[in-house]
Amino acid sequence: SIKQDKIGKKFSKYANSDSNSWKINYNFTLPSLDFTTRIRVSSNSPITISDELIAAMSSGEFNLDFATEYNNGYNM
Repeated sequence: SIKQDKIGKKFSKYANSDSNSWKINYNFTLPSLDFTTRIRVSSNSPITISDELIAAMSSGEFNLDFATEYNNGYNM
C-alpha cells in the first residue's frame, strides 16, 4: 500500500551506484512512530545468511547487508 501510495505516503525510490555496488533508497512517510517496515528479498539461487545481526546474506555473486542501518540503531 505504501508503494502504490493509496494512503498518501509520498513514496519515492532511487538508486545510487559506485564502481562495484548499488544502494537503493526508499523514502516514504511512516504511518506511526512504531511502524515496522518489511523488506522482501528473493532470488533464483539459494540465499545464504552469513551474519544474522546485520542481516548479511549472499546469493550467487551478489552480497547484501544492513550494517549501516544496524550501526545507526536499527534492529535487523
